[in-house]
Amino acid sequence: MNKAPRRRALVVLLAAVFTLIGCSDDLFTDVPPISEDDTISDIVAEWNRVFLDAARQAEANTAGVSRAGALLHVAQFDAVNGINAVMDAQQHYESYHVSNFDVPSSASREAAAIESAFVVLSELFPDQEFDGEREEAIDTLPGGANQTAVQQGLKWGAAVAREIIDRRASDGHDEELNYTPPCDENGERPPSCWTRDLQGRPWSSPQFASMTPWTMTGPDQFRAPGPPALDSQEYADAVKEVKELGAFVAEERRVEVDQKRHDTALFWQGGGGTSRPPGKWYLIAQTVTESLGTTLTEDTRLFALLSMALADATVACWDSKFAYGFWRPVNAIHYADGDGNDQTVADPDWQPRAEGGSPEYSSGLTTYAGAAETILVDFVGTDDFTFELTSDDTGETRRYHRFSEATEQNVLSRIYLGNHFRFSLEDGLGAGRALGQHITTTFLQPVD
Repeated sequence: MNKAPRRRALVVLLAAVFTLIGCSDDLFTDVPPISEDDTISDIVAEWNRVFLDAARQAEANTAGVSRAGALLHVAQFDAVNGINAVMDAQQHYESYHVSNFDVPSSASREAAAIESAFVVLSELFPDQEFDGEREEAIDTLPGGANQTAVQQGLKWGAAVAREIIDRRASDGHDEELNYTPPCDENGERPPSCWTRDLQGRPWSSPQFASMTPWTMTGPDQFRAPGPPALDSQEYADAVKEVKELGAFVAEERRVEVDQKRHDTALFWQGGGGTSRPPGKWYLIAQTVTESLGTTLTEDTRLFALLSMALADATVACWDSKFAYGFWRPVNAIHYADGDGNDQTVADPDWQPRAEGGSPEYSSGLTTYAGAAETILVDFVGTDDFTFELTSDDTGETRRYHRFSEATEQNVLSRIYLGNHFRFSLEDGLGAGRALGQHITTTFLQPVD
């Protein structure tokens, strides 16, 4: 029987108790192994770092990062889980795709994890080299590359990676799609309709709105319910809020509260050359596994669940954006005199801290946050978990005491950035949480 869930819950409970009585958080930096039939490993975290560095170097967009992460971590999970399945008395789980466990029980799980990651990243980032990372990782294994178990694991890991890559090759991620909002199809565009000429640039990766999901029955399974009517009080309140809190303020004119909002907006922005919004949740997951001293099996399962949640969060959110084609705050405020709401006032000079390059409703950032938060809370067993996150947008490090605390800051950050309304952020968060719950209860379940 796998004792990991009970041991992990005990560790988290003790950490909370000692925090309440004033003991240092450092007391739990070196948590003992939480499973007696598996080994502690940082292989998944190390290859996740390699992946995020590669994404930054390639300046991958948000949708691309979410898909790439799922390819990497699902391949690692199916590779390690396949070996666990043929080992006597070893806990294993339902596979995602590869269920033909044609691998010797003596094969090295570590080697399989290394090689599956290497094959996926080499496929995704052909202009980058990963041989050095592969050789260094293999050299740390008992017996090195010449050991039979290592060779078996490498062969199996490569085969699993190829199967996952081939399965997703025709998922629609690379289709060329010219997006026309449904509100603009008949040529009689309502004022709230997002269009290229209004926004000033095309939408990046609209094809992800119809990409084959990883876990959902269809892209619209968790479609957000839709923005409020333009003449509603909810809409007027949201416009007023973002107009007040999300306006760009020149540095020389910022007071302390302006600077704090500015810093929070940029901390979570996920701009070009970073690991994008999904990458921040991968970094948080790394702190979880490193703090709890999890095993290779547990690491691969957590990152596979998280990666599928982030990938399908893209599909679900892009589906909502595609379906509603709602305008951004900058357009709503510039053209408020045409929205039919007496409580909104046009300001053609208003500018946000950042505009956003896709239809506004719903928010990708909070859809990611809701899905990731749900996966992590389920894994740890509680929302109460202290961690630090360093933003690759700003270099600032912030400390959080709950996963939901980070999620709540996600909501505020986009209001402060000036490119989302509160209703879009909250509806995205709800859709993400529903998606996360769907994944944790349906996929990669234990096999008795």
